[in-house]
Amino acid sequence: MKTSILAKDLELIALQKIHALPGTEDVVSAHIERGGGKWALIASANEGADIPRIQDAVRKTERNLQHRYKLRPD
Repeated sequence: MKTSILAKDLELIALQKIHALPGTEDVVSAHIERGGGKWALIASANEGADIPRIQDAVRKTERNLQHRYKLRPD
């Protein structure tokens, strides 16, 4: 059973989980985008960041969180 959570709370969890992975110190924010009953994780990073490593970290984090959480209406 998935845990129900607000998007703003999930964004904070996502940012913490991303920062726990190597090479992601330049990630400055995480944002949830909703569409069609699903959601996606979008991250912003500082200039000069290791984009391929960050993209991989965001994808892994998104998959993990989508298995554990469902979004509550705001």
